[in-house]
Amino acid sequence: MHNFIIRETTPPDMRLCKALGAYILGHAIGRTVSVSRTWKQDRSFKVSIGSGEKRRDTNLRFRTLVRHLRSHRSYDNEGLGMPAAGSFLDGMSMHATMTGPMVGPDGGWTALGLPFYGGKTVVKPQIDREGMVYGSFQPAVLLNIHRQWSLVVERSNVALSSDNGLWLNALRTLLSDTVAIVDMTLHQLYYEAEFRLDQHTEWTFDPARLQKRHGMRLMDKFRWIHRITGKTLNNADQELRALKRIKAVRNHFNHFDPPVVAWTIEDVIGWLKDVQRVGVLLWRIRQALQVGVPTGVVQLVLLPKVRLNPLDPRIDRQKQSENVKRKGPA
Repeated sequence: MHNFIIRETTPPDMRLCKALGAYILGHAIGRTVSVSRTWKQDRSFKVSIGSGEKRRDTNLRFRTLVRHLRSHRSYDNEGLGMPAAGSFLDGMSMHATMTGPMVGPDGGWTALGLPFYGGKTVVKPQIDREGMVYGSFQPAVLLNIHRQWSLVVERSNVALSSDNGLWLNALRTLLSDTVAIVDMTLHQLYYEAEFRLDQHTEWTFDPARLQKRHGMRLMDKFRWIHRITGKTLNNADQELRALKRIKAVRNHFNHFDPPVVAWTIEDVIGWLKDVQRVGVLLWRIRQALQVGVPTGVVQLVLLPKVRLNPLDPRIDRQKQSENVKRKGPA
């Protein structure tokens, strides 16, 4: 029952929480919030939810929000009296379920769909029998990343066991979904610009400059951000390198070329840390798009640090020799 990976008990970095809190608050009130000045002055802001008779105002101190993020490693917008942070990326968590066919007036089965992009586009998810339809798969994938990350850490006692199938599958799913959530985000930006450009007055959509989506490398799709929004992805070099590392490992676990695998617990710890960095990358992308940061992204940004917990901590650990060390798991 020895866990080879354990969570650090130190709280999240204060500077990170302040910057994240300032962006969340700024998006809620519709103007930029200065981190240093607002923290020093201990300012309080009026936040409004709804409109008309249903409007509800809340006074929220910036320090309260930052301390909430730091202590909970999450974001409870309802508990804080803040509006939901959903956007076109999140589909406002919209999904629908059918437990059986519905017969229409003409005797045919009625289709249940969601107004994804409507109009003349064929991009409209719908079903006509038992199943589920999603306006956005982001909430589901974000939740799965958080769950698999926790499982890899909490069940690391079986990581080196011959019966580690559940743990190993969680690791592979975690790496795959971490890449998928970035790819999905960039595709959603492309579709939003193509079919809802009129709702984003400062955006442009030039298919020739964006190039074809199919067969395009993931890292090249980041050019879409500037070419569509005119905004630059700032301070994301470290996070982009983390995505590249995870993508390389994901590719090997998917394709197995060469068809062998070797990894260490220290490798896994590095990948777990990179998942958190990709969470920051998702936030950076949303900053460029000027959209809200939902709870699922906040939880990835604020994932705790992890460290190796060897069976014998007294052993002086040497650096891995170059004839053993290889990039990726192979």
